[in-house]
Amino acid sequence: MHTGRVTDRTSPAADPPVEGLRARKKRATRELLERVTLRLAVEHGFDHVTAEGIAEAAEVSTRTFFNYFASKEDAAFGHAKAGSGADEPERVVELVRDQPPEVPPLRALRVAVTAFVGELTADKELSRLRCDLVRTHPRLGMRLMDRVVEQERLLTSVVAERTGLDPTGDAYPSVVVAASTAAARSAMVRWMASDSAAQPVTFVEEAFDVLERGFVPAT
Repeated sequence: MHTGRVTDRTSPAADPPVEGLRARKKRATRELLERVTLRLAVEHGFDHVTAEGIAEAAEVSTRTFFNYFASKEDAAFGHAKAGSGADEPERVVELVRDQPPEVPPLRALRVAVTAFVGELTADKELSRLRCDLVRTHPRLGMRLMDRVVEQERLLTSVVAERTGLDPTGDAYPSVVVAASTAAARSAMVRWMASDSAAQPVTFVEEAFDVLERGFVPAT
């Protein structure tokens, strides 16, 4: 059975492709809508925020808002529509599938998560606003958890395919995915609580180092 332990310490993620002007404009609009959504939620309460109000505050049309997001909830989480220049949560699944079959599962998950985090805008203020919003609106917390559970289900299937293991009869696929998800979440929590100028990818790498050492403290 694959253990996912490796000794190779080469950088797991390739340099990201250069972003074109059109992609930059899309990303800027998407991030503006996310930021305005969170600001309005803090100022007025999420239940009083509407897609029309978000569009007006962002000085774009309501149609533009719906070109990027299906709902105000998706805007709050940054879960944009496919094709809008967004980094979808399913992107992690795609990145795992892209890894050569000989790459151990834990390493493939590390590469995928690190690349995904590296593709995102490292905006600490925005991340903190989202966390605060989830804490004060349990319905949003449940929605976020549903997406995490679905992503873990998909990743478990991918790991099962890579290892030839039956996830209903062998614990390895689901456990390695759950551990990786927990490592990524703890890394982001540490990053947001830190005064360090380091990028979130640094914290993700440190978290996966712990997993690959088998939870043995660094010496």
